[in-house]
Amino acid sequence: MALSCLFSPRFLAFIVVLSAIPVAIIVSLERAQPATHVYHYHSKGWFRECSKWDADNNRFIVSFIEGGLGVVPVPEKEDSKVPLEEMTVVKELNLSRISSAGLTIDRTRNRVLVVYVDALGYRFGAVGAYDLSTWNRIFLTQLAGPNDEKSIANDVAVDAKGNAYVTDTKASKIWKVGVDGKLLSTIRNPLFTPKEWHRIPTTTTIKDGKVYINHAAGIGYPRKKYAIVEAPF
Repeated sequence: MALSCLFSPRFLAFIVVLSAIPVAIIVSLERAQPATHVYHYHSKGWFRECSKWDADNNRFIVSFIEGGLGVVPVPEKEDSKVPLEEMTVVKELNLSRISSAGLTIDRTRNRVLVVYVDALGYRFGAVGAYDLSTWNRIFLTQLAGPNDEKSIANDVAVDAKGNAYVTDTKASKIWKVGVDGKLLSTIRNPLFTPKEWHRIPTTTTIKDGKVYINHAAGIGYPRKKYAIVEAPF
């Protein structure tokens, strides 16, 4: 009796209507005129983690949850009605099932650094550096492995000397990696441990003095549509 109720026409109609509500909300948001500047772009992947504005080359660089990097070129004469196109530029074939997370541009050395993380098992972490002109790999340094404590390599920053600092948001530590890719040290401090259960996503970038936030999920098939949205402050 209970199963027959679950598959009754009235119940199935209710499920269809209920599922249509979030879809309708998404469609209305897509069609609504945004209050701030939005860059829409097409992609083949479902999720994007981080984006950074590459001012010298007039493009966004984005990291893929499925692993890899892409670029979204912005033409000088932009047509806001036409979505931009994402192009894959980095794909490490030996890092299957490993996600790309935070990234940063090291302008002085014409390279981009990206963090790799095992987003499901927390058993792998690495940082890679790639030439901004050729996309050739400069180095790929493993930071954590199956025999180490669980970790979530998350974001990266670079100092004036080219040293990279990679955050571990699970074990609350920082890996320091030299300009040549050598792991120099692991930094721990009580200040790294969060006191609350919240964290600001590392998906912001600066363009023309304005802050933009990259949406993590794309909508559409076969090409997914993403948005890089100006954050009003």
